[in-house]
Amino acid sequence: MVTHVQVTTITDDYGNTETVETPVDVPGCLLAPRASSERSDPHAPAVISGSQLYMPARSTPPVAADHFLIDGKRYEAEGEAGVWSGRGIEVAVKHIP
Repeated sequence: MVTHVQVTTITDDYGNTETVETPVDVPGCLLAPRASSERSDPHAPAVISGSQLYMPARSTPPVAADHFLIDGKRYEAEGEAGVWSGRGIEVAVKHIP
């Protein structure tokens, strides 16, 4: 199961800020290994440098402050999510120990 933890910052009337985390379960996701594109030897095997998360089209794209919980491990997005109109969302993620 993938949980998209949506993080928002709220400022009250007195200027105090509070960070609110809202976990949202996202069924139907796929986590795949992502290979590095920088190989010095074209005959050497690719090095796995992270993961690629594929989310269903009905999902909310992540923003920079968000993170994911996947099989009990925390992942953060690397860069901006790719939204495939009507098809789904592609997010490069890295495991955060």
